[in-house]
Amino acid sequence: MSSKFNIPLTCEVHTNGKTKIQAVKDGDCRQTIRPFKPDNPKEEGDLVHLHGWAGKPYRSKWEPRMPEGGYWPIKSTFKLSFYEHMPTEHGGIGMRYEVPSKEKWIIARDWLRDTVATADWFATYQEMIKWFLKYYEREEFLDTTYKAIVWDPDTFVSGDEI
Repeated sequence: MSSKFNIPLTCEVHTNGKTKIQAVKDGDCRQTIRPFKPDNPKEEGDLVHLHGWAGKPYRSKWEPRMPEGGYWPIKSTFKLSFYEHMPTEHGGIGMRYEVPSKEKWIIARDWLRDTVATADWFATYQEMIKWFLKYYEREEFLDTTYKAIVWDPDTFVSGDEI
């Protein structure tokens, strides 16, 4: 049996003109990146309900919610980490991703960094890094392993179907 998770998303408007919640509703945003928690893993086949906040995150009502009572099945997940890199336009931060079948981490090339960022509704990798550094101290950000949670925008399941 799959697990169900409620995942909050930011309600701020990104440089591409929409909030992340609106981008999910429109099918443009299809992933979120979260700190990895081994005791709360969120795996392929689990269900996610996405919501924003009416006011201060974690201190206000959930609003707006994704279509009431509905979930997206998780299509795939992958782990990411970020590291100090020679000075670049990305603030000197590179990205790695885990390849579990090979039990190793691989450095992500520019095209993959941008693909990960745009799937998460950022216009560029640089914008994504700036957002993370707004919410995390640089050292904390670099010391954390993250997990990308990916869903297919066309597979929404209403609460009545579960």
